[in-house]
Amino acid sequence: MSDLFGQTPDEGPATDRLFLAVLPDEATAREMEALAHDLQRRHGLNGRPQTWDRLHITLHHLGDFRTIPQNVVDAASRAVSSLVATPTFDVTLDRVLSFRGGEHKPLVLVGEGKGTAPIEAFQRQLQRALVRYSIKPDPRFKPHVTLLRDRKSIAGEAVAPFRWTVGEVVLVHSLLGHTRHTPLARWSLGVSVGPPEAADPAEFTDTDGRWMQRALALAAQAGEELDEVPVGAVVVGPDGALLAETSNLAGDRHDPSAHAELLAVAAAGKALGNKRLTGCTMYVSLEPCPMCASALVHARVSRLVFAAASPKTGAAGSLFGVLGDYGGADLADDHRHNHRVVVKGGLMADEAGRLLSDWFRRKRDAAR
Repeated sequence: MSDLFGQTPDEGPATDRLFLAVLPDEATAREMEALAHDLQRRHGLNGRPQTWDRLHITLHHLGDFRTIPQNVVDAASRAVSSLVATPTFDVTLDRVLSFRGGEHKPLVLVGEGKGTAPIEAFQRQLQRALVRYSIKPDPRFKPHVTLLRDRKSIAGEAVAPFRWTVGEVVLVHSLLGHTRHTPLARWSLGVSVGPPEAADPAEFTDTDGRWMQRALALAAQAGEELDEVPVGAVVVGPDGALLAETSNLAGDRHDPSAHAELLAVAAAGKALGNKRLTGCTMYVSLEPCPMCASALVHARVSRLVFAAASPKTGAAGSLFGVLGDYGGADLADDHRHNHRVVVKGGLMADEAGRLLSDWFRRKRDAAR
C-alpha cells in the first residue's frame, strides 16, 4: 500500500495508524455513547459500543505504518495549518444505519443535507491542501461516527439530532489492534492569520533557484525590450536538461494565447518529440492563469514551481484550483481528471513581484 506519492511503507505488518479527524465535544460524545448502548440493547447486538473518547468523524485516513513516519506527520501538519483561518462550523447527525462490508459491520451515526454540508465542504478543502503536500486524496467521504461493530445489520432509523460546533482538527495516532487513540496535534479553526509568509527555502533546491533565476531574467527582458507583461517560463526535462525557455509574447504576436507557459509547453513538446511532458518541471515567474494551468495538466507536466502568486487570475490556488491547492473552482476535486501537477509556489516571489509592479507603474505613468 502506498500512502504518499512515491512512498511505500517498510516491509512487515503495519502497527501504527494515522488519521485526521474532528471530535464531538465531551457532552455530545457521551450522549452518542449512551445511544450506542441503547441500540445494542434494543436490537440484541453483541458488538461493544465505542467509549465516548474514541468517537470521531474521520476526515482523512493517512495510512497504516510500522512506525510513525515523520514526513507524513509534517506534510499533514502543513496542509491543516493552511486551513486554520476557516471559520468554525456546525455538524448535525440524526440517523443510524449499518454500513455494508466485512464480517463485523459498522453501526454508524450519519446525517445529510444541510446538517453535513459544512463538513463536506471543509473536507474538500482539506483534500486540496493535502494534495498540495503530496498526500494522496481520498474521494470517498461520508461523514459518520462509528458507534460499534456487529455481525448483525440494522436498517436505518431516525434518532434525536446530535449537533455540535467543529472548532478544531486533530491528528490522531492509534496502535492497530488496541483501543487507544492518541492525539498528536490539534489545530483550532477560525484563527486570524496575516498575509502568507515567504516560501520556506527548505522546500526548494539550488537547482530550483538557478532555473527560477533564468525565468526571472526572461521576464525582465520581455518587460524591458518587448514591453510585454514580464513573465518568463522555463521547462526542464526529466534528466535536468533545458528543453524550452520563453516569455510572454501576446502583445508582440497580437495573440492572447501567447503566454509564456503555453509557448514553453509547445516548444518543450517539440524538443522531446512528444505531446506529453512526463517527468518535466516548469519554472515560471508568475502563477499560471486557468488557460495555462489547463495546458500543464493536458501536457502532463510533473511539477510546477512559480514565483509570485496572482490573486486575480491564479489557477494554482490563489483564485482557481485547476492545479489543486485550496482555491475556488477546483477541477482537482474531480477525480475523473487525468493528471495532477505537483505545485510549489513562492520561490523568489519578491523579485518577481517587483518586476511586475515596476512594469505596471511605468505603464500607468506613460498613460498620464
